[in-house]
Amino acid sequence: MSQSKLKSVAPTIINGVHSTFAGQKGILYKFTIEFENGDKGGANSTKPTPSWQVGLEYTYTKTQNGEYINFKDLKKVETTPFVGKGDYVYHLDKPEVVRAHDIQFAIKASLSYATKKMEIYPDSKVPTEEGIIALRTEIIKIINTTTTDVKEHYFVRESIQNAIDNMVLLNIENGNSLLNKSIDLYNDSLTLRFPDKATETIPDETIPY
Repeated sequence: MSQSKLKSVAPTIINGVHSTFAGQKGILYKFTIEFENGDKGGANSTKPTPSWQVGLEYTYTKTQNGEYINFKDLKKVETTPFVGKGDYVYHLDKPEVVRAHDIQFAIKASLSYATKKMEIYPDSKVPTEEGIIALRTEIIKIINTTTTDVKEHYFVRESIQNAIDNMVLLNIENGNSLLNKSIDLYNDSLTLRFPDKATETIPDETIPY
């Protein structure tokens, strides 16, 4: 098994026609492909326009019969892992994308807090615009305070959302509670995923919402 970035893909043309042959899976189209490590030879695809992408990393099996070299079992190497689902999907190797989702989450979560609070406690004080903005700012602060590893931001956001839901149910209104509860829940997730990791509850100024 070899691995390299795909450098070029070209159909094998014979007498002005894309060369094909009948294989076990039907008609196969012949291509000449080259990798950045210097490997060059033939490869077959069931499609006249294969999904191989120049510039991406692939693993492959190389066979040689005399002067003829062929490649098979081309598989793209996933260099951009994903975490989460729905609105939380993001590229782990792109911090700017992660932080954009942090902001999006903070906006949604702060509005969700205000909406849920009014639904459960209709007689309570209506959250002000300033209070919602303060909560949004606090959420971003909590994410950045809890961990410097952007790969963990998804789990921090999950913890903050759970903490917000808990605050709504208990009718708690201050920044300390959100911060400490979020970190506690995040610590719980760390304990489950990485027993050797832990963070401490960080004191913070109280911010009413």
